[in-house]
Amino acid sequence: MLIIFNRFKDTENGKKIIPSELTIIPPDIKAIWDEADKKNISVEEIVETVKEGRKQVYNEEY
Repeated sequence: MLIIFNRFKDTENGKKIIPSELTIIPPDIKAIWDEADKKNISVEEIVETVKEGRKQVYNEEY
C-alpha cells in the first residue's frame, strides 16, 4: 500500500506545508492502524505499536 503523508511545520506565521513524501506501508502496519482506528486507540499507543511492528518487519527482511 502506498500512502502520501502531508507534513506541516509550525511557524511564526502559522502552519507551513512541507512537500509530501511517498511511503510504502507494510501490510502488517496498515492492519495495526486500521484496528487502532476501529478501537479508538490514542496516537501514542499507535506509535509504540508501530515501532514494535517495524522491528519485526525489519528483522524478517534483514
